[in-house]
Amino acid sequence: MRPIRHITPLYALEKEAWGLAPGRRVEIRQSGAAPIFDNLKSWLYGEQPYVLGNSSLDVPPRMITFPRDDPRSSWQDRF
Repeated sequence: MRPIRHITPLYALEKEAWGLAPGRRVEIRQSGAAPIFDNLKSWLYGEQPYVLGNSSLDVPPRMITFPRDDPRSSWQDRF
């Protein structure tokens, strides 16, 4: 359940952006999502020592790429 606490704010952000002009939605998502993803990534790094080595969850957080961290991604253009 703890991961949900780190993802739930994204839903609140989307609720805030709902119905606004596309440009304004982009602004809200870009400014609001970055801290949420940073928080999630930090939490994942903190949880890594507690994941069993043979678990499918045993993926180092450094291997998890969030859209804004991926240089090949143009996620800003998707909204």
